[in-house]
Amino acid sequence: MTFRKLALEQLDRAIEPLRATPRAIPRTGWIRAIRNALGMTTTQLGKRLGLTSQAILDSEKREAAGDVTLTHLRKLGDALNCDVYYALIPRVPLATTVEDRAREIVARDVEELSHSMALEDQQTEATLKEKRIQAGVHRLLQGRWSQLWG
Repeated sequence: MTFRKLALEQLDRAIEPLRATPRAIPRTGWIRAIRNALGMTTTQLGKRLGLTSQAILDSEKREAAGDVTLTHLRKLGDALNCDVYYALIPRVPLATTVEDRAREIVARDVEELSHSMALEDQQTEATLKEKRIQAGVHRLLQGRWSQLWG
């Protein structure tokens, strides 16, 4: 097993529990939801950060709109005694993404070859095509993966 494949599998295993985590964001955003749950006013939160009540309201609106920086969100989180977690969670396992991309590239090449052979009346059967694709995917994944994304 290559180092790259091992690293990919380890990252997939680390991400897997996050895939099952509900990612519902409160309609008003986390800052306002937590501040309200704590019974804290915008003035009180602002005082903890050296900001005005209006600045807190603006931050809450930006966060709810998805337009707040991570740095600012961390400062607000600290003032609310909260940690900020940031993650990119792949929709499918990373290994699947890599294998699907390799298969797409190899299948396109095999299809072009099959088309040329068909023009010369040398059609290839489906099982032979599939074996060529599988062998090509294996070969491609043994090489540099940067070729997958060009």
